[in-house]
Amino acid sequence: MSLTVSVREIVSESHNPMLHVDPSWERIELRNIANVANGFAFKSRNFNRSKGTPLIRIRNVGNNCTECFYDGDYDRRYLVRSGDLIVGMDGDFKLARWRGAPGLLNQRVCKIDITTNFYDSRFLELVLPGYLSAINEATSSQTVKHLSSRSIEEIPLPLPPLAEQKRVVAKIETLLSRVNAARERLAKVPIILRRFRQAVLAAACSGRLTEEWHKEHSGVSRADEIVESIRRRKMHEVGAKKVERVLEIYKYQEENNSEKLPPTWRYMTLDKLVRSFDYGTSAKSKPTGKVPVLRMGNIQNGRIDWSDLMYTSDSGEIKKYRLKPGTVLFNRTNSPELVGKTAIYRGEQPAIFAGYLIRVNNEPELNPEYLNCCLNTDYAREYCMTVKTDGVSQSNINAQKLAKFEIPFCSPEEQQEIVYRVEALFKLADAIEKRVAAATMRTDKLTQAVLAKAFRGELVSTEADLARREGRNYETAAQLLARIKAVREIAGHEQATSKLKHSERRKKGRTSKKYE
Repeated sequence: MSLTVSVREIVSESHNPMLHVDPSWERIELRNIANVANGFAFKSRNFNRSKGTPLIRIRNVGNNCTECFYDGDYDRRYLVRSGDLIVGMDGDFKLARWRGAPGLLNQRVCKIDITTNFYDSRFLELVLPGYLSAINEATSSQTVKHLSSRSIEEIPLPLPPLAEQKRVVAKIETLLSRVNAARERLAKVPIILRRFRQAVLAAACSGRLTEEWHKEHSGVSRADEIVESIRRRKMHEVGAKKVERVLEIYKYQEENNSEKLPPTWRYMTLDKLVRSFDYGTSAKSKPTGKVPVLRMGNIQNGRIDWSDLMYTSDSGEIKKYRLKPGTVLFNRTNSPELVGKTAIYRGEQPAIFAGYLIRVNNEPELNPEYLNCCLNTDYAREYCMTVKTDGVSQSNINAQKLAKFEIPFCSPEEQQEIVYRVEALFKLADAIEKRVAAATMRTDKLTQAVLAKAFRGELVSTEADLARREGRNYETAAQLLARIKAVREIAGHEQATSKLKHSERRKKGRTSKKYE
């Protein structure tokens, strides 16, 4: 679906502060200072993962990398070189300067080439996103957002005097270099916090986090004693047919070295500490219903994400798969890098779980919060990478493999202390994360404020003010606009003359051949 209103109407009606410009400036359509070249619909049969020329698609605008190559002949008109400006013509209409290896411009991406010396390329790069954003907002109600090259050509850009353009760019770059430096430092914090959380979990699940606690509580039960009591209880609870299976589980000898753990700890396979592992419902969920169906996408960073839910109203499904607070959910099928994600359901609202998840029904001696900590460690991640079965695009870890995960097990009292300490440290990390997110939003707003002020003519002295103070003449924006139009008229006349001469030569050549 194309634009339903003209670009000029969008600009005149938009409240975007980036579009409010100094009244002494003129406006000029982008077509008068640049050429907009559409990409090409390259044939997918020539796509390659590793060989050929990089193919620049919409997804590559702004990230300077490609994952697809074109192994075939191509017209060099579609070649994009480092430094070229490109625009994604669907979606958010993103503008970016290409900084990757030379690549080919695919369909739905266009390239903007400045065709005059009277408009600064960097000024265009700074000013154009505000107009693309306004167009994006104006088309937000459309089912498919599509921007044509003609619409881009019609964008009425601000035109200050050339010297003023360059001063505006220099000032913006000075200010934004500081803002970007702050943004880069803030961007590192989530990585640091991720490492911090992993360090906390590693310390928690190795006994280092509660080292002092060990010394003050030397009378706690040993892990092997606790597991033996679980074994005896299971032997009494199961029927005669399952006794052999119970004996088989508890005869298994763990492979990890428990000597690296505190004296009362032991590595234990998960099936020795769990009653059962259940697969979720395979029934199709719906956008509305009585109870949410938790899926693999709802497991994020060890927690349940309730923002994107599907539902069921089937009473039989709800009864069979309803979750109890304190239930650990393991993602058994996902992409190779995400399979094995784990979270704990804390009873925030009634819910059931889908078939790509495994419900872990733990024995009372295993704290589910502690289990969630263990299954979110890098140690558990390494185990998942070792035992996963890879398919075409997804990996799988079944309940049997999950059951043989060796958990560093300790007394329930120490598990509770570990959970308490981990929660305290994670709350600290969460608080820092919120402050960083708020600071990042402020830097984004600061960037917009700097640009808006620059385009209103409030960031640097205008060319008129400088010329008046220095007692010199200057070229006004109106004079610059007239000069650009004059140059374009001359260029257009020369191009038309060249085409006419070329056409006459072709006719003359055909006539000569006719009488030979």
